[in-house]
Amino acid sequence: MHNNNKCERAPIFLTLLLFLAPWSGYAAAASEWFWAADGEAMAADYQGAERLHNQFGVGAQLAGEYLERGGFELGYHYQRRNLIAIADGDAESVDEHLLHLGGHGNFFPHHLHGRLTPRFDAYVGRDRTHYLQIAPGAVTSTDHILVLNPVVSFLDLSKTVYIDLGYAYSRYRADLGAIENLYVHQWAPTLGFGRAQDWVQLRAFYIRTSDSNRAAESDSTLALEIKWSRRLAPGAPLGASDITLTLLGGERRFTVDSDARAVNTLPDLQKGGVSLAALWKRDDRSELRVQGGIERYEDTAIDDVYHRVGGSVTLSQRW
Repeated sequence: MHNNNKCERAPIFLTLLLFLAPWSGYAAAASEWFWAADGEAMAADYQGAERLHNQFGVGAQLAGEYLERGGFELGYHYQRRNLIAIADGDAESVDEHLLHLGGHGNFFPHHLHGRLTPRFDAYVGRDRTHYLQIAPGAVTSTDHILVLNPVVSFLDLSKTVYIDLGYAYSRYRADLGAIENLYVHQWAPTLGFGRAQDWVQLRAFYIRTSDSNRAAESDSTLALEIKWSRRLAPGAPLGASDITLTLLGGERRFTVDSDARAVNTLPDLQKGGVSLAALWKRDDRSELRVQGGIERYEDTAIDDVYHRVGGSVTLSQRW
């Protein structure tokens, strides 16, 4: 057990060495660093689900950027899923704690006429499942989560074309011998392009899960996510400055979202979704983002199709 904990901490220390060390020589030049802090709260309701009831969570993130050379991010996320427990031994809730550490560097090769950015994000945490027990005493099980997510991206100098290729390796290891480990491999190529006030982004997801009794079956899934964003003119309805519409088609599970810096640990199969987000800017330093949407899921173990309806609020401050 002690050696396993060392292995789980290794990606965090490796990320620190790779991305924080190059900027240590500039720490004294505080005015050349740009900082951002985000706070988020979310809530969701599972409608029509036989096993799931609702979900809520909070998160915080601190990011530092040194000019255009690169930077780092440190974040913490907590979420709780409440389940429908009826009989003795049924799972009734899951508490999840996830620590995120990421870093990136920016390069400007002359022959590419744009910015090349390698990035690496690591997520380490655990979720604890609480089971209904009629007799006195708490019964729990713990899942240890490790996610490694390298991404290489390119943005041209005019900021009208964006390309990236992301890979994510996820491992879920339980402390109960009856629950098998799960390994997930995700490939996610992205193409984005903009014109005037509009930006369109296409991202494909190919995800393969290992054979484990914690998921219904070992399989490969394909999904396509389409985002359309528009910068609104002053005086737009409700005073919003930007809106983003997101559509998802296909199937995916255990998804790692490299844009939102989020990991979906729900084992059920996502089979589509739509969301709408609006952004308000008080000035160049303060932002408020509100998002709501609906997603369709299937618990393939019991052939249960349901919908997740939820939203989130994010407040950002830069200095």
